[in-house]
Amino acid sequence: MRRGVRETVITLKTAIYEGNRPSRKHLPECDLRDDEDIEKDLIPFYRKIVEEFKKIPEIINFSIIHHSISSFLAILINIIIVKLSLSSNEKLKIKGEFKFIFLSTALTSVFYSTLHLSFTPMTVRNTSDPYFFIYLSLSPLPQIIPNKVVLSYLFQFLYSRQTMANVIAICVIPLHRVAIVCYNQKKRNVLFGQIAYTVNVIPLLLHSPSYFFPRTTIEDLPLLMNKTTNESFIVHFGMNASQKICYFSHNWRETGDMMETLTNFIIIITSYLITIICICRLVIYLAHNGKERSNSVGNLERQKAILFTVIVQAILPLITYTPYLVFICSLILHGTETKNTTEPSEWYDQDYQLLILSWSPFINGVATILLLKPYRRGFFGMLPCIEIVTPSNRNQAAANLRALNSSSQSQSVSNTVYRTYEIATIDEDRSVFNSESGGNGLTDHSDNRVNPATTNIVFSVT
Repeated sequence: MRRGVRETVITLKTAIYEGNRPSRKHLPECDLRDDEDIEKDLIPFYRKIVEEFKKIPEIINFSIIHHSISSFLAILINIIIVKLSLSSNEKLKIKGEFKFIFLSTALTSVFYSTLHLSFTPMTVRNTSDPYFFIYLSLSPLPQIIPNKVVLSYLFQFLYSRQTMANVIAICVIPLHRVAIVCYNQKKRNVLFGQIAYTVNVIPLLLHSPSYFFPRTTIEDLPLLMNKTTNESFIVHFGMNASQKICYFSHNWRETGDMMETLTNFIIIITSYLITIICICRLVIYLAHNGKERSNSVGNLERQKAILFTVIVQAILPLITYTPYLVFICSLILHGTETKNTTEPSEWYDQDYQLLILSWSPFINGVATILLLKPYRRGFFGMLPCIEIVTPSNRNQAAANLRALNSSSQSQSVSNTVYRTYEIATIDEDRSVFNSESGGNGLTDHSDNRVNPATTNIVFSVT
């Protein structure tokens, strides 16, 4: 492999089975010979793919922009939620389930969006040849990883099996709802929460062993293009790419594939079963405690906000998860059908489920901020030149104004006028009234002298 070109791992995912024997009948002139002969026969096939793949730069650019925007926004909004959850500001009143549950949800979303941004997945398919589509990683990170085995597992885990949808459904959706409702320390609530967590882990228990059963194989053909033409796909695309070619025919038909497909449907069933139970518990709580005077209005309003949040977050995943279910069902029901057409070869984006799923962390973060008052107050408080007027801070402002007026009235005027009077001091031996002169009351001015020593007397006028 040339040092001037980063490593590109090209793997062929053969999903074409006749019984238990793999078949390459859809590949040009390929049979079960040694690897060198097979690689020679595959060279024209790959060159044709490369030539046709040059026609889709617009799709590539759109996918790069789309994944970058959705991932950056999701990371930003969930980092804000993490910061607000860890805030020690008592005015926000983020505590209890708000502090721990939404914190864990935001951290999960940040982790998922970071991985999504690091690999930037894309899927394209040829309309004239329905047997395969290509997974692409539009990020340079897969080219930096030196170990091809690690790269293959990462790509397999993140994209080829749609595990991203599983991670969202398992880690974010149902656990979020359960913890919101069952965070109270009552034994009954804790028991319900433990049962819900256990039921929710069942899909993971089915998903993990599926890798040990027969399933759609992945054959590594590393450095195929480099061995034959000393160039790889990145020379043609002008980008860093890691490719997989996935064939549709007879896909998802092995034991491991069936187990994983069953896992996907169990995720949906358990997720919304837990959601229905959570909503019923909240409705019963509000109906029962709304008539009791011992419950504060603030507590009831808080429970209503949680109920509204659970309902909205139950509806939003349907928007992001439904395309994935349609994709899986189409593979299962119509995987063996072929499409014979004489139309020119056109590549189109087969990445609808990935494009929509990439917005799930951002949608969850926006719903958390808009629907929950503590996070909404904290978020808008972080924005410059924006002050949210609520009934509580309006009353506080009025109380502060009344206290200021009362204190100003009780205090005296702070300005003190100092006036200085210069008074001439008369000598004590020469009084104004000379009592020894017969008491005539006349003033003898002949001997009066003004003492040059003067006294400044200061009067404080209030």
